[in-house]
Amino acid sequence: PFSYRAGQFCTFKVTVDGKPLFRSYSMSSAPETDAEFTTTVKRVPGGAVSNWMHDNIDEGDEVELTVPTGRFCLREGDT
Repeated sequence: PFSYRAGQFCTFKVTVDGKPLFRSYSMSSAPETDAEFTTTVKRVPGGAVSNWMHDNIDEGDEVELTVPTGRFCLREGDT
């Protein structure tokens, strides 16, 4: 469990063909309205990590990732 802000991202580490690979993915959930942290990984033709994730990770699996980072976030406001 960790806190995050809309607009931040995490870097995921996966091992593909024995090589550690790192890719950053933005959150697709909003901490103010969503109970669970989620990201969306788009399958990219030829993408080593996105294709590996789609083909090998199932709900409930554990993955290694960094804490949320990034400063491209919404500013505080009334709405």
